[in-house]
Amino acid sequence: MTVVAKNPPQKIRNQDRNPAGRWPGLPLAFPLFFAQLSSWYMSFSTAHSWHLCDNCQNPHHGPRGCMAPSTAGPKTVLCVDDTPYVLQMLDMFLTAVGYRAIPASNGREALELATSFSLDAVIVDYEMPELNGLEVAQILKREYPQLPILMYSARHPQTEASAPGIVDAYVEKEHPQALVMALARVLNDPVPVLVRRRFPRFATSSSFTLRFPDRDFDGDTAFEGTLRDLAEGGCGGQVDAQMVPGELVSLAFGVPECEIMLELRARVRYQNADSHGFEFVDLTTAQQKELQRCLHAIAAA
Repeated sequence: MTVVAKNPPQKIRNQDRNPAGRWPGLPLAFPLFFAQLSSWYMSFSTAHSWHLCDNCQNPHHGPRGCMAPSTAGPKTVLCVDDTPYVLQMLDMFLTAVGYRAIPASNGREALELATSFSLDAVIVDYEMPELNGLEVAQILKREYPQLPILMYSARHPQTEASAPGIVDAYVEKEHPQALVMALARVLNDPVPVLVRRRFPRFATSSSFTLRFPDRDFDGDTAFEGTLRDLAEGGCGGQVDAQMVPGELVSLAFGVPECEIMLELRARVRYQNADSHGFEFVDLTTAQQKELQRCLHAIAAA
């Protein structure tokens, strides 16, 4: 029996990039921003939970980035950027620290999504065509005065962008850790602990099959999921299966960039929102070499 993940989110594929693997018109700060961000592993302390903040409990203040009493699950953050790769990276890192990311590729799409989702915060790029980040922030603040808005840019925008009542936090692109810290601060969440990754992670998108070799199933039960990122030491992805940290699993996945299939043993590291993190264990020398070759291919794509 195969269980397929329900409504898997659409992923940004490598072939959606241009052949050079770059995105024309990107400020030089973009590669630096995400190279730095991808070198950090972000996780909330064990004290993190979805609770009411002081503003929600104070009858003199409206909710500001707080979960409603009847709402359960991760806090939802609308991410607005006209660059697909940036949206994918934001989704990866916000999910890793327990948030739910809703992507919008332009300002008008962001305004439409704001009417469809109960949002806890918005992260918006300042430099976008048609509606820029400041214009999007002004419209959202007019419609949702209590909605926290964070803005980032390669260079400091006009002074009104950081004026009180419009943007709650402004972050320059070359300071990625500050973006995560600022989001936790405006949402009254515990500050995430940032430590350097042992292995760099690379964004990728492919299907994988997960099995539980230590569970006593009748027959071969498999779960289909979507790979989000891959590293020499592990991977992250989305799968509709219940598991606990430390549990041993088997992961079989293809890597389009090097056209091979890998089946590796791994342990569950974390489960945040709809994302899972896995750490590879007991790899053979041959498996390690194949994995390294694929990572080089992904990096060069």
